[in-house]
Amino acid sequence: MPDLRLFSDLAWNTSTPTINGLKTSIHDGLRNNIPNVPAVVKIGEWAHFFTSINKEGRAVTFRIWAWGDDETAAMDRLKFTHDAIDGCLRWISAGVRSGQDGGAVNF
Repeated sequence: MPDLRLFSDLAWNTSTPTINGLKTSIHDGLRNNIPNVPAVVKIGEWAHFFTSINKEGRAVTFRIWAWGDDETAAMDRLKFTHDAIDGCLRWISAGVRSGQDGGAVNF
């Protein structure tokens, strides 16, 4: 049976080891598949008290800086970067749901 903790176990999802692993997977996925992302992406974390589990945990955050010669170019770069992050997260999600722990990333 696939490991569905990514979708159902908030305590596991928000733990420091899980968040660290997720940040590393996002970083490596973007670096290995989109080596020239036309923006700066900061992958961080945010401490938060989750009332549904009555404890503090962590959440992944993104800060994206995109630029261009004009507003259209900047928005195109921002969209490209967003799509790259979306693809990376979908790849990670599919791997977790199928019980895989990595391998070659193609998104």
